[in-house]
Amino acid sequence: MVLLVLLLVSVAAGGLTGCGQVGAQSAPSSPPSNPPPQGVWVNPGTVAFNNVSVGKNSTQNVTVTNSTAAGVSLTQATLAGTSFSLSGLAVPATLAPGASSTFSLTFSPAGVGTVTGTLKLTDSANTTPLSVTLSGTGMAPQIATTSSSLTLGNVTVGTNATQSFAISNFGNDTLHVSQIAASGTGFTVSSKPSLPLSLDANQAATVTIQFAPQSAGAASGNVTITSDASNGTSKTVSLSATGTATATPHLGINPTSVSFGSVTTGTSSSQTITISNSGSGTLNVTQQSVTGAGFSVTGLNLPLALSAGQNSTFNVVFAPASAGSVTGSLSLTSNDLSTPTASIALAGTGLAPATPSITLNPASLSFGSVTVGSNSTLNFTITNSGSATLNVSQISIAGTGFTLSMVPTLPLALAANQSATATVRFAPLTATAASGTVTVSSDASNGTTKTV
Repeated sequence: MVLLVLLLVSVAAGGLTGCGQVGAQSAPSSPPSNPPPQGVWVNPGTVAFNNVSVGKNSTQNVTVTNSTAAGVSLTQATLAGTSFSLSGLAVPATLAPGASSTFSLTFSPAGVGTVTGTLKLTDSANTTPLSVTLSGTGMAPQIATTSSSLTLGNVTVGTNATQSFAISNFGNDTLHVSQIAASGTGFTVSSKPSLPLSLDANQAATVTIQFAPQSAGAASGNVTITSDASNGTSKTVSLSATGTATATPHLGINPTSVSFGSVTTGTSSSQTITISNSGSGTLNVTQQSVTGAGFSVTGLNLPLALSAGQNSTFNVVFAPASAGSVTGSLSLTSNDLSTPTASIALAGTGLAPATPSITLNPASLSFGSVTVGSNSTLNFTITNSGSATLNVSQISIAGTGFTLSMVPTLPLALAANQSATATVRFAPLTATAASGTVTVSSDASNGTTKTV
């Protein structure tokens, strides 16, 4: 905007006359050693205000001189260019021969950047207006942030998350930051430069915001930066985040107890266990412990991490070394807050290996007195008193007068607790005492040969 200030003052003898003038006026003086230009002229012809802060101003003086022998009329002053103003010169006016008059030009920048302009003076002595070239640069700090908003996402209650942004000065004068403050539940400024902060043109500084929710739910806030920036003394960055409930993993076990029943010593039996995470957050199984003779675990590699909804399987093995009932447990340690250590009950019975065993009943046969020429028979039984099949391969008899009158078909296989009957006949040929034996051959564990 061009400001024209017109003030009326008295006219000095031999000087500028007419409507009036404001400013200095001088009478003719002795010619200088280096005479100035002849005619009507202005000095200086170029006015450079250089750097002036926005909101402030700078003033410089210009002198118009009439070096002719006649009075000169100044008829018009035209000022072009924003932020420049003229004072101390009123037109129309007459400048006496050899006189000069001084007026002022002021630069009051409204914004950042270089401005140019001209002052043109129309007088009666020149066909072309006198010209003064004007220039000046408006100086001001201007603030910017790398982001107008920060989203810190989902953050678990009891933990925190951070994000950073930069404050920069894209103006051409020093930016002074006096305060950086965060608002909104859970939001704080965790890192910032020392205040007050001065940033030269094109300099930047980093600010870090922390969100530490105390409860679940959406949260919002702002970071406010207070400065002397020409584009706004208060700059805000909006903040948003969501607090999420604390992760609670839960260890599920299926089955929670295992019974192996009867297992023969020297062999083993295996059962599958499934563990799962039925909670939220990652379940970390870190340790196992097994008690009870003969129990062990295979296929469980620790540490084991299970996301919510995931599961894993492994085997529990029972390999009894001796006969008898055994109990024990498998304990699993995890980050399940409700049950840090979970147990699986284990039970099994060790059985001795199945073996056949032979029993002959009776263990002896007495025929008493038998008349020569006649005979007598007695029976005995072969019983498998063991737990595996008894295989009888041979039944033989020795002794004068003794024979086997009836035997089962050989080879003979008897299941556990089964029996078979054999008959011995005594037919004496002479009147004398006689004795003999029946021999039964088998794979019995209590003796492969038994006699009656």
